[in-house]
Amino acid sequence: MKATLEFTLPEEAEQHLAATRAMEMRCAMSEFLENLRSKIKYGHSYEGADAALVDTRRLAIELFGEFAG
Repeated sequence: MKATLEFTLPEEAEQHLAATRAMEMRCAMSEFLENLRSKIKYGHSYEGADAALVDTRRLAIELFGEFAG
């Protein structure tokens, strides 16, 4: 099976970028979810919910920041 995607550039540059970097985004999401799963399964050293949220936000920015536009 073969698929060909066509984009009208520069008008569809954002859609083109999303299509060509989808595998990178999938890998980043997999790493993010694995990190969360590990913390749930094995525990963590956060002092409270706020600290956990701050660290989760930091990880999301680290992994997905380049995809944020």
